[in-house]
Amino acid sequence: MPYRRQIRTRAECDGCGDQWLGALDIDYEPLFATRAQARRLLADQFGWSITFEGMWCSQCAARRECDLVGHIWETDADDGPDTWVYGEPLPVSRFCDRCGEHLPLDIADGTHHPEHVPGLLSEDDHALLAELEAAFGSGPGGPS
Repeated sequence: MPYRRQIRTRAECDGCGDQWLGALDIDYEPLFATRAQARRLLADQFGWSITFEGMWCSQCAARRECDLVGHIWETDADDGPDTWVYGEPLPVSRFCDRCGEHLPLDIADGTHHPEHVPGLLSEDDHALLAELEAAFGSGPGGPS
């Protein structure tokens, strides 16, 4: 019986490498006959975001989108995953509908320093904040 060599394409996410496989509800690693087939099936069946900049699994694509344009907070702070850990309640949190991130309510609503929370402000918001800091200074005494 002769042997036949087959070459398959394996997908790795630019965000998490091969960690995306752990989130799948399958017990095998998807392998593809060609790169074109991989791109098509990853986008269509697995929800990947594929651009000229890279390839991201659905979870990393959601996190990347939130980093670029900000989170989509649920309207009711009580919605979302269970808010108990080891039998202790977490502070009231907001949950992002896109990436599943959760933040304490006062941070998600911006009463603390939202510029320090990844994905809370969009790139435009960061640019505007930088312009304001440049115009008015960031010290306690006003303009520098």
